[in-house]
Amino acid sequence: MFVAATVEYTDPSSIYAVISEDLQKRLPLRNLYWNSATRPLRSISSLHIELVPAGSSNSSSDPLDRANSGRPNGAVDNFDGRDILHEDRAGSGVGLKKGRRHQIPGLRQTPYLKIFFLRCSDIDSYRVTYRKHIREWIKENAPPTQSTASVNTHEFHDAFEWLIVHVVLPDDGRSISRASATSKNESRSSLGGSSAVTEKIRADFNGSSKNAVDRVSLIQINRGLQTGQNQTSSDGWEDFIAKTKSLILSSFDLRVTQYEEDIKEREAQRNIPGWNFNTFFVLKEGLARGFESVGLIEDALNGYRELAAGLKSFIEGRDVREQHGEHFKDFTDDLSAALKSTLQLEESQNAEHQETIANSDKNGSQPGDCRSVLGANVLDADRKPFRELILANEISEFDFQCYLFAREVSLLLRLANATDLSAGGSSLNGARTEIASKAASPGSPNILLLAEVCSQAIVFFSDAGRMIRDDLRSSVHPLSKGHTTGSPTAPSIFDGPIEDLVASWTYSACQQILDATKVPSLEALLQPLLRSLKPIDEGYATPNN
Repeated sequence: MFVAATVEYTDPSSIYAVISEDLQKRLPLRNLYWNSATRPLRSISSLHIELVPAGSSNSSSDPLDRANSGRPNGAVDNFDGRDILHEDRAGSGVGLKKGRRHQIPGLRQTPYLKIFFLRCSDIDSYRVTYRKHIREWIKENAPPTQSTASVNTHEFHDAFEWLIVHVVLPDDGRSISRASATSKNESRSSLGGSSAVTEKIRADFNGSSKNAVDRVSLIQINRGLQTGQNQTSSDGWEDFIAKTKSLILSSFDLRVTQYEEDIKEREAQRNIPGWNFNTFFVLKEGLARGFESVGLIEDALNGYRELAAGLKSFIEGRDVREQHGEHFKDFTDDLSAALKSTLQLEESQNAEHQETIANSDKNGSQPGDCRSVLGANVLDADRKPFRELILANEISEFDFQCYLFAREVSLLLRLANATDLSAGGSSLNGARTEIASKAASPGSPNILLLAEVCSQAIVFFSDAGRMIRDDLRSSVHPLSKGHTTGSPTAPSIFDGPIEDLVASWTYSACQQILDATKVPSLEALLQPLLRSLKPIDEGYATPNN
C-alpha cells in the first residue's frame, strides 16, 4: 500500500495528454515546508502526487458502502451519533443535504487539489463558451466559503483547494513574453491574446480582496518552436508548481486541524458506554494516512505506533469492559479453513491415496493444502479489506495485528529507501506502482532502518505464533463435531496440525521479511560506516604504541 496525495483534474480541452510528460518531469514536488500552528515547522523533501481524472474511482472511494452492504435496513455506524450534513459529491462542498452521515472520516482518500485545465487562445471564445464551463465547474467543485454558516466543520476532513490552469501551445497565438504579469493595474491591452484570456480569468474568478489567493496559472508550451530551445522560467511551470505546493499544504493543514480536534473529542469519550474502538481507530488512522500522503513518513509512523499501543491496551482490558461490546471475531476465517483443510488432507492419506498425494506434492500445493491459504504476503496491507472489516467489527485480533504490522513495515521501508516500498506492491495499480518506484531515491538503503524492520518482525512473529494458536483453538469446537466430544483428550488431535500451521506461517513470513530487506551488497553499504569508525580505532591504537 503506497499512499500519495491525490490531485483530481478536469480536462474538457483534452490538453492533459500534451502536458503530462512535462508535468511528470517536475514530480514529485520538492522542498516543501509545512508551518502548523500546533506543531514545529516540518520540512518535506518530496511530496508524491497521484493525478486522477475527475470521476475516476481512484479520486475518492467509499469502502464503507461495501462494509455496510448486507447490514439490515442499510444500517450504518454514525461517526458522532447526530444528524449532520453530508455531501452528494465526494469532497465537493455543494449539494449538501440533511441526513445521517454516511462517511466515517479517514476512510476515504479524497483529492487535496482539484485542477481545471483549459486551452483557449482568444478572448471571444472564452466569453462565449469557456467562462460558462469554468463557472459551472467552480459551482460544482469549489468548497463553500469558510465563513459561511452552511459549512459543517466535519467537512474539513476532506478539505481541498482548486486551481484553474490555462495552457497555451505554440500555435495558439504569438508567444507570451509577459506570462507572469499579474498586476491588476496593468492594462490587458498590453498583453497578447492568450495572456489577455488569462488576465480575464483572474478578473472573473479570483477574489476581489487584497489577500485573495491567486487560483489561476498560465503554462506556455514552447516545445518545437526552435531546435534546442529550452523552457525558461517565463513558461509558467515554476508558478504552477509553487501554487500546487501551496494549495495542497493549505488543504492538508485544514484536514490535520480537524482530525486532531475530533480525535481529542473522541478519546475523551473512551469511558462512555458504547464507545467504539474500531471507529476511533479508523478516525485516527485517517490522520496517519494524511501524514503519509504528503511525505511526513515519521509522523505517520508515530501515528501507527500509537494505534498499535492503543490496540494492545484495549485488548488487554477488554474482559473487564463488557460495556464496550464485541469488537473482534473469535477466530480468523482463513486460518480456520486452513486447519480444516489440513485435517481433511491427513484423513485422506491412506494407502490407496499415497500415489495421488505424491503427485500433488511434485506439482505444488493442491486445493485445500494449507500452503495455498497461508501463502499470502503478510506485508501486503491490501490483501484483505482490512479497514472495512475493522469498521464492521468483523476482524479478528490476528488480522488486526497483521494489518498494523504491514503498515508500520511499509513506512519503515519507505524511510529506509528500500526498493519494495509498497510492501506488497503487486496489489498496486500501474500509476501507484510508478509513484512508489519514484519514492526510492538513488541513494543506498538505510541498513539501520532495515535492521529495525527485522527486529520488529522477530517480536511480532513471536506474538503472532501465540495469536495463531489461540485463534485456531477458538475455532476447534465446530471442527470437533466428528470426533469424540466431551473427552478431555479430544482437543489433542488438533495440537499437531496447529503447530504445523504456526511453523508454516512463521517460515513464510520470515522469508517475506528477508526478501523485503535484502540489499544488493552489504559490503558496499558498510564501507561508509567503516570509514567513519576508522579514525576512532586509530585514535585508540595510538596510546598503545
